[in-house]
Amino acid sequence: MPSVQKQIFEKVVVTKFDNRMNDSFLQGIEDLSRHVVQVDEEAAVINRTHFTLEPGVLINNTTYPIPEEAVTDANIPISLDKYDTKNTGISDDELYAVTYDKVGETTKAHGKSLAHAHLTKAAHALGPQSNAIVPGSIIATTGTADASGRKALTKADLIAVRRAMDKKKIPQAGRRLVLCPDHYNDILEWDEKFADQWANRRTGEIFQKYGFEIVMYEDTPFYTVATLVKKSYGAVPAVGDEQASLIFYVPRIVKAKGWTKMYVSASKDDPERRKTLMGFRNFFICMPQLTDAIFAMPSGR
Repeated sequence: MPSVQKQIFEKVVVTKFDNRMNDSFLQGIEDLSRHVVQVDEEAAVINRTHFTLEPGVLINNTTYPIPEEAVTDANIPISLDKYDTKNTGISDDELYAVTYDKVGETTKAHGKSLAHAHLTKAAHALGPQSNAIVPGSIIATTGTADASGRKALTKADLIAVRRAMDKKKIPQAGRRLVLCPDHYNDILEWDEKFADQWANRRTGEIFQKYGFEIVMYEDTPFYTVATLVKKSYGAVPAVGDEQASLIFYVPRIVKAKGWTKMYVSASKDDPERRKTLMGFRNFFICMPQLTDAIFAMPSGR
């Protein structure tokens, strides 16, 4: 496949997942892609000092010279996650039989899969690991239990999270609440008049309440309720595990992506199967700058 054509397909994939990122709970998060250093085809890194410096501020200062503040953070390289799509094979017979651009549509599908992987990994990263590591960062819901034992989200639970953020002096503007499906449905089951103040029942759009920017995402992480410890990424939920809503302060979250590359072997070089094989690789990370800016609210039991 000519290099120019590969570049076009790579751009299609990048556009596909960029659009998905911008229309998700990651919207508005600072993008530090400009600081990414591509080490080789297996690794991309970003230096921590690019986004952890928080200079002190002097008010009505009358003493000069202004003191210099030492940067205490080391220049720590943080590796971006590497994402590889599984290869897709397209035979020449298929290309001749279909009436649409199958390679182009396959490329878009790879972009969609990468976007989904980016979002699920980002959601997992934005959930605190445990209260033992960051005390008070995980608050279980306390509502009425359903037949399975899961406790519903209540207004009091949201106020508890808000109070926890207030105690840490997290600014009001930029607080984002990412509702998991269970908690979104809990809100819709509150009295009808109040539910109408939360969401447009026709479009599903959620309004801002209690000072939170509110969105919904279906693949937030799970927590073991008895210990309030986050399940590892990709782990299958077990009995006693519940999905959590996430709450974070947008200005203290960052994301970055490295290059995207298409890997392809052309059918002309495959005399046995006459099949074009294609796949994509890219690098991405989303993470909190400070762990005091992230909270999780799993359903209680």
